[in-house]
Amino acid sequence: MRQFLRECVSEHHPLYSSFAQFLPAAFSVVDQEDLQRLKDAYTFCGIQPANRTKHHIRQHCRTKIPKPEELVQRVEGVFQHFYLTQDPNGVPLFKPSMLKVWRIQRVHILRGCLSDPEVEGGILYRHGGTVQLNHVQGEGAKVPVWIPVRGTSQQEGYHFHQAQWVTGTRLSTALFQAQGMMGVTRWNYQRLLDLKQPGVSLPAVFDPALIVDLNAVSERVLGQEKYPALHLSSRDTGEKFGLEYVEPGCRPVPLDWDKHRTRTDYPRPESTSSNKPTY
Repeated sequence: MRQFLRECVSEHHPLYSSFAQFLPAAFSVVDQEDLQRLKDAYTFCGIQPANRTKHHIRQHCRTKIPKPEELVQRVEGVFQHFYLTQDPNGVPLFKPSMLKVWRIQRVHILRGCLSDPEVEGGILYRHGGTVQLNHVQGEGAKVPVWIPVRGTSQQEGYHFHQAQWVTGTRLSTALFQAQGMMGVTRWNYQRLLDLKQPGVSLPAVFDPALIVDLNAVSERVLGQEKYPALHLSSRDTGEKFGLEYVEPGCRPVPLDWDKHRTRTDYPRPESTSSNKPTY
């Protein structure tokens, strides 16, 4: 959404504020049951007119980012409404580069990069209890508090740590994935330490190989694993690794030395046992 807003000619354009309001509404769909419950609470509390505020909708109503096909239609509808609009002086709202930006972002939308994943309940929220709207007593003024899972400070902290796991920008595909998997494992292990669940015994250090050996010896001698919460299975999960982990229909492009080289004055080795070029 920020990329779309940057393609407007100016924040002071008369149509900018309207576009900035319609665009977020196109990306999210408010749960109608929660919205009706909030409206009934407004009526019970005597709030007239019963126009729900953005703060109350964000706190007491769940929202969902629809599937790619529906999301494209909703966003395209906003662009079609504002694409040819102009202010009284004939200045259009969008820059000429807006069409190019939309073509690029449309690919991400159709791939499902923005849509919510299919989870139980269909909406990424957890229940945070109930409150009395405007402190009015009564069952009719009781509204739920929904805490979003997406876009939380914990998630942003996780994204920050992801950048720390990779040691550089010139890494092979296999090493890049290995560092990411090791970082995820350490992150999940640290979350177990933070939870401090009763009855869960955890070691003071993290060493996957040592934990596996210790669990194997403990099961052989004592009949049970020392740290069952950190049980690592040796069963093949079917996950691909390195260059095998590519999108469907994609394949690695082999390097053709004669085609892709940029210099033609490399000295040829004279004593070689093969006709293949030396790298």
